[in-house]
Amino acid sequence: RAVMSTFWEGDLLGPETVAHARQAVEIAEALGDGFSRAVAALQLGSAQVRTGEIEEAERSLERCLTLIRERRVGLEFEGSAHIMLSRAIAARGDLDRAVARAELGVRLIEDRGSLVYVPFVRRTLAELLLERDQSGDQGRAEDLLDAAESVALEIGARPEQAMILRARARLFALRGDRDGAERTLNEALAMAREMDARGLLQELEQETASAAMDA
Repeated sequence: RAVMSTFWEGDLLGPETVAHARQAVEIAEALGDGFSRAVAALQLGSAQVRTGEIEEAERSLERCLTLIRERRVGLEFEGSAHIMLSRAIAARGDLDRAVARAELGVRLIEDRGSLVYVPFVRRTLAELLLERDQSGDQGRAEDLLDAAESVALEIGARPEQAMILRARARLFALRGDRDGAERTLNEALAMAREMDARGLLQELEQETASAAMDA
């Protein structure tokens, strides 16, 4: 069940994903150690964020962080838990608090040298900044996307490269550069098709159709 509950942002998620993740938590609580329980709670909270179960996601992610603090296990996942929690906070509309939480997640990941997670956390913070779009947020988001892309290319994280392209398309759109947004979104679409990233592909196709209607 723990394996079945593992996913990335390009996957298609549905109620069965959350159900598997919840079963993984139940197994970890009954049979696992502190590390297993923390990781299972992180996976459940991440699935709940993706499927819009925001209140439940916050509980799961806070449970993960509590286990990490109390048991001193899974420290390499603490930054990711804060990042996912930032997305739940953003879904409630508190973008300032979401950005602050994501900044904490980025610092933890970078301080602990978890290179594989660096593109994800930098890109997520950039997306939150673009969503907030206050003075200076676009420039800071662009710098974060550049830094995220550099690491993604270095470690061969193609799924993250596609997600970064999508975020860049949003930046272009905010700046009124429709051609740049369309070109970058199409690059992300092509990459998603190559990877058969069905969830990401579905979202990108919807965004492309919406952009075409707005043009």
